[in-house]
Amino acid sequence: MIKTTDNIVNNYLYLIDKEKEDFLKERMNLLNKKLMYSNLHRISKDEDELDKVLGKNSDDSDKENTEKGDKAK
Repeated sequence: MIKTTDNIVNNYLYLIDKEKEDFLKERMNLLNKKLMYSNLHRISKDEDELDKVLGKNSDDSDKENTEKGDKAK
């Protein structure tokens, strides 16, 4: 009888730990996604500011690079 009760308690505690572990993994995935998005946003923002300083649009520089490549052929 005692072993059965201990077994039930252990199984219950295992399920609680498993649920906590799953929650923490999900939370960490969410935090990682937020961190990655904020890094990408910061990089994009830095590139936009650089383009403003240089007086160019990134689209214009892409066109220039394509035109230079076409002229080289």
